[in-house]
Amino acid sequence: MRTFSILCLALGLLTSAVLARAPAAPPIRVLPLGDSITDGAGAPGGYRLRLYQLLTNGGFNVDFVGTLTDNGAPGLPDPDHEGHSGWRIDQIDSTILGVFAQVADPDVILLLIGTNDYGQTYDTAHAIDRLQSLVTKMATNRPNAKIIVANLLVRGEPYNTQIQTTFNPYIPGMVLRERAAGYEAYFDDLRSAVPLSDLPDQLHPGAVGYAKMATNWLGIITNLFSPQGSIGTPPGISRVYGWAGLTNVTVVFSKPIADTSAVPANFSLSGGVTVRGAVLDAATKREITLTTTAQKPSTSYTLTVTGVRDRTTAQLSIVPGSTAVFKSLAASGAAVNVSEATNYTLVYSLAIPNLPNYANGLTYDIDRRADVSAFSRVAYYMELQQNGGAVNYVWVSMDAFSTNINLIGVPTLSSGALFQQSITSMNVQSSVAGIVTGTNLAGGNIEFWPSSSSPLNSAHVTNASDSAYDWGDKPSPGNYGCMQVHNHASSQVLFAFNGWGGAGGTADLGIGNRTGNYLDWTFAQNAASYVIKTLQVYVLPSAQPGVLTGARFSAPGQFSFSWGATPATSYSVLRASSFDQPVWLPIGVVTATNPTASFTDPQATNPAAWYRVRTAP
Repeated sequence: MRTFSILCLALGLLTSAVLARAPAAPPIRVLPLGDSITDGAGAPGGYRLRLYQLLTNGGFNVDFVGTLTDNGAPGLPDPDHEGHSGWRIDQIDSTILGVFAQVADPDVILLLIGTNDYGQTYDTAHAIDRLQSLVTKMATNRPNAKIIVANLLVRGEPYNTQIQTTFNPYIPGMVLRERAAGYEAYFDDLRSAVPLSDLPDQLHPGAVGYAKMATNWLGIITNLFSPQGSIGTPPGISRVYGWAGLTNVTVVFSKPIADTSAVPANFSLSGGVTVRGAVLDAATKREITLTTTAQKPSTSYTLTVTGVRDRTTAQLSIVPGSTAVFKSLAASGAAVNVSEATNYTLVYSLAIPNLPNYANGLTYDIDRRADVSAFSRVAYYMELQQNGGAVNYVWVSMDAFSTNINLIGVPTLSSGALFQQSITSMNVQSSVAGIVTGTNLAGGNIEFWPSSSSPLNSAHVTNASDSAYDWGDKPSPGNYGCMQVHNHASSQVLFAFNGWGGAGGTADLGIGNRTGNYLDWTFAQNAASYVIKTLQVYVLPSAQPGVLTGARFSAPGQFSFSWGATPATSYSVLRASSFDQPVWLPIGVVTATNPTASFTDPQATNPAAWYRVRTAP
């Protein structure tokens, strides 16, 4: 008995040691792309369910990518896909670059598209040309992805004969032409794998048909990939981008790379910048972030890479001396980008998380409200950056719509903030093309509430729609969360931050208008696509004018008044015919040179008028 116990213990230790040394497989990213068959109409999860199981059983770490998540299934923990019911080739073509911008670079694209071109009798004579154009576009924009192009499944007549006459026979030759052009395109004969008997409605497979599709896809994928990455292809540089702060650079590789590749000696930068550190992303195994000496803002640098190897048993090495050029970011932050910000005080700063939940309030990264007393204006600064993209920002300042410092941040239930109103004297500055910029702009409004929204233009906002989510929506029951500033006079969203109210899911962010019927970024669920997403709230402190020291109306154009002032401070003078008038007319600016400032209104016609004096922005 003692001998048996010792042997069991030894075997257990040996097994544990072997398992500990086995490297975990990095993710293989698969983009299922097509129509309702890709979505899986007719069976939960479609082919994606069985393909996930087959790949996982084969040791792969599967990461399906796509912007859609419908038609999931038990046993399919990753429902992402890009299968659009009823779509044709041209519709996929028109949206694919937008999809690429929102998802991680796919290793494999499973393309099955075209049957709706025939079902809708849409220029079928040129369907194969549209397919080749789509494949070329994808290969050009994601050159490291293996694009597996399937022929169309059998379907009921008369479409089947048309497909077999004008489409399917030409796909293998098209794929060969793409390969000859240097693109990673591969052909898959799915049609032969799934007979008509496996399509209950003569269009969509049932569970058995989808399982056969999955087995067919699997054979192609495993010929091209091992769990550690693509077979026979050395790693290359996909892209390089710098970070705010100008002391970090991220290098994205075309495939997972060995842990030993992350050493500073494998990387060098032009321009006298020194690489001091290198860290491999533990999850993807294909991104290395370098720490460098200070880079100059908005400057082009060349990165040279040598000695990086992949994770396959062949340990293929990158071509020695591989290079990529990137441009460092411009300096970021309102203090750098916005001249008006110089006079403003930061109150709140929030690094927006992907999945915010402020149902019970929030804690800001910076909260200086205790240091602020009176203020005359409020400003919002949003800064967004995607991987490898430029830093985009918008600044919008306005007359204070509330004197309560607790109500100008994110409008949570606990704060009690809810505003749907116009704003006055709006100043806008932005790096985003198309944003209407300028000072003292009219036609602005805010939509701040912690609830949900409907597109009904209940407030009758100019240029707003009753059917599209834009600058004229209605608060509705729920806990979605809306924080938006608009220039409705120019039919423009200035910035939007939605989806933080506790309903769950990824937040929505945007500067400028989104396309379609969700101009204000409602339901965009795109926060995860940004590596920098910052919202800040500023105020312009009030150097409060002193008490009125004198006023006199002697004749039209001769109304004068004085107030206690702070020398070297500028004051705006505004006039209205009644105190509750929503818009006050700016009529002049006075810079005080002593403790008393004066103003004469040359347009005064009688003694009955209201005036406001405030510190000038």
